[in-house]
Amino acid sequence: MAAACSSASSARLVFAAGVLLTPPAPKLDAQFSRGLVKAASLLVHIRGGKSLVQGAVLREPGLG
Repeated sequence: MAAACSSASSARLVFAAGVLLTPPAPKLDAQFSRGLVKAASLLVHIRGGKSLVQGAVLREPGLG
């Protein structure tokens, strides 16, 4: 039973890796990452902190 479960997990992993290599995936990944960074920056600002957004990277302004 464990061998069958491991085989199914491996197949899902290979499928997921294949999906990530398709042409639209990098663009969607970049958009998602930028969205997460903007949301994190907003939360930092709401809590009184400072942050600097540079594309998909969140930085501390002093270290920018």
